[in-house]
Amino acid sequence: MYGYSKEEAIGQKMTDLVVPTDNGKELSEIINSAMTDPKFERFNETTFVTKSKRGIPVLSSYSNVLLPGTQLSIFSMEIDLTERKMMEEGLIISKDMAEASNIAKSKFLANVSHELRTPLNSIIGFSDLLASGYTGHLDEKQVKYAENISASGKHLLSLINDILDISKAEAGKMELHYEKVNLRLLLLEISEFMRVSASRKGITISTMIEPDVGIVEVDTSKLKQILYNLVGNAIKFSNEGGVITIKGRVDLGSLEIEVEDSGIGIKEEDMDKLFKPFSQISSFSQKQH
Repeated sequence: MYGYSKEEAIGQKMTDLVVPTDNGKELSEIINSAMTDPKFERFNETTFVTKSKRGIPVLSSYSNVLLPGTQLSIFSMEIDLTERKMMEEGLIISKDMAEASNIAKSKFLANVSHELRTPLNSIIGFSDLLASGYTGHLDEKQVKYAENISASGKHLLSLINDILDISKAEAGKMELHYEKVNLRLLLLEISEFMRVSASRKGITISTMIEPDVGIVEVDTSKLKQILYNLVGNAIKFSNEGGVITIKGRVDLGSLEIEVEDSGIGIKEEDMDKLFKPFSQISSFSQKQH
């Protein structure tokens, strides 16, 4: 490992062969401790030098041993860490590159989201004007078309806002604005709003909110956004006749909100995909899990 032959190494001190000058004091302290402590054991990571004066990272294991008819000796075993260090450096570089790529992706999503919102708001605004009759009379079918354009635009805007929020969170720029709100009323509001969408699929939405659920301090818009997404997802993956329950309770001083549905569920092997970016579980399976 160090480049010395057996003949060159026997009878030589480690400090003369492989220990750099700046590590000599450290090794001397280890030797002194080993000679005074019968149960001495120590692991130490340091840099030794080879015969060609090349520094190599080494993990050393020191212990003392007393053989019959000999004086107390120090037993040392070294492992060359060069390959491991190279792997660690490679992992660090890969991690830095992945983080840089993730930041670039988040910035790109944020910029694209901003660029999309401006024309989309115009589409929503003008379609609302058309549907209201402000720009002139429309027949019933034309009003329905305008309302569909507005509804689709608002849905797309909601998706863009979700993407923008995700990119902000990943870039560490998400701002939360806390305010006091009656959580019971908020959960009831969510259930009422989503009940229309659920009824189109023959799905029932109910609430189970315990009496001690009351005033909380939260970012109301973000909490609503999360709950709308959860309930919307439950509607999407529930069949006709399904039931969705929005629950609120206080357990051991912690507030718990739960959205429960009778949908197809998620396979156990797909659970690890839940919170991975750019992952989606197949929506084609109709089997219950």
